Amino acid sequence: MYRILITYILLLTAGTLINLPLFGKEVQLADVFFIFILAILIWNIKKGKKIDFLKIPSVIKYSLIALLLLLLTACGFSTNITRSLVEFVAIAYLFILYSWVGTIHMEQKHLKSILHFWIYMSGFLCILALGGFIASSITGKVNWFVQIYPNMKSLIPFARINATFPTMNMFASFLHVGVVFLLAFIVYERWRKHYIFLSILFLSFLFLTASRNLLGILITIFLAILPIRRRLNLSVFKYITFCLCILLMFSVLITTIWCVFPAQINYDRQNHTLSLSINTTPSLYAILNRMSIRFIKQNFLVGVGPGIFNQTLVEQLDWDEVKDTYNVYRVANRNNFIDPHNTYLGWAAEAGFPFAVIMIVLFYGITRFMWQGYKASDKSFTGYFCYVCMCGMVGFLVNGLYIDILTMRHFWLMMGLGTLQALYCLKTRNIDAIDG
Repeated sequence: MYRILITYILLLTAGTLINLPLFGKEVQLADVFFIFILAILIWNIKKGKKIDFLKIPSVIKYSLIALLLLLLTACGFSTNITRSLVEFVAIAYLFILYSWVGTIHMEQKHLKSILHFWIYMSGFLCILALGGFIASSITGKVNWFVQIYPNMKSLIPFARINATFPTMNMFASFLHVGVVFLLAFIVYERWRKHYIFLSILFLSFLFLTASRNLLGILITIFLAILPIRRRLNLSVFKYITFCLCILLMFSVLITTIWCVFPAQINYDRQNHTLSLSINTTPSLYAILNRMSIRFIKQNFLVGVGPGIFNQTLVEQLDWDEVKDTYNVYRVANRNNFIDPHNTYLGWAAEAGFPFAVIMIVLFYGITRFMWQGYKASDKSFTGYFCYVCMCGMVGFLVNGLYIDILTMRHFWLMMGLGTLQALYCLKTRNIDAIDG
């Protein structure tokens, strides 16, 4: 299973670079390969092999089952049942992925090999994207690895890197997991030359994505090094990271309320003064959050239907109300499918408020279980790995306020590996996980 997981991760890094016939960018190579993994799992179950999924705390198991039932119920009330069922299958796939990775039999040396593989593949993607960034800087055109947003050129005068992923946010979130894994080695193996290089590389390319995901990543870094004492370099970096978190939090809040872009800097030659003017048109995030709340009120229990938020948005949007915002984002009319860009409000709007509540309960259960693993073996690498994965989850949960983290394959992989090590820590210390 170790080699199978390595293969899955390798295919995951291909992202949407290769479009599959009929499916386009919706289905990736890693998803096709998972069918093979699923076949192996079914075969093992038929053979009567032991399944460790039962050892996961009840709050996690029951939350996963409840989410699937609520999602299936919401599909039955959807105006586009076919599309909603596709969304149901996609979420079920990620739940199975998490359950498999979280209970796979793996030696500790194999865990470290997987973490190193992820880190080095992340570095490779950065170097690959660098070529696309340089080419775009020279030609002024987009390519596979970068995207240009004309409305943001006033404050972000460069192409934004997305590497092999469809968006900058997806690439930033993939690097987020790489940062989590790298932190585990930096803390327990101290600074090594290649760790320093990779740290600079990751942070540089996270900046070049110009993604607000950086806030959650900095929160992850701050929390990960918070318990570390007697290491001056990390202590200094801790305070720097904290200050950056505050600045970014303020920036994210402002850009969630207003468009801000394009911004203008004016110089008064007569008075020799500089002034900055920002665009105070309501942000697209504000519009989407407002519409999400409207959908929740309309369909409190089952939502408008899994996977059809954007379709419902087009049907109910008042163009006169949003045209100024859409014009800033170079969207010519209301007939554009736009995702909710908020995990919590988006899924409450699509699958009902109870679904969003159980989803939060699930994330709480997983973070609590990782904390138990850390406390059971806080002096070991595996114990600290549980803690840093928990910090990674907190960062993702913050980023969930403006992206959909529920559908990210690498997010579920990270949680699966953290859960697996929590099981290992509790097993080796003969401590039973507390259900709740």
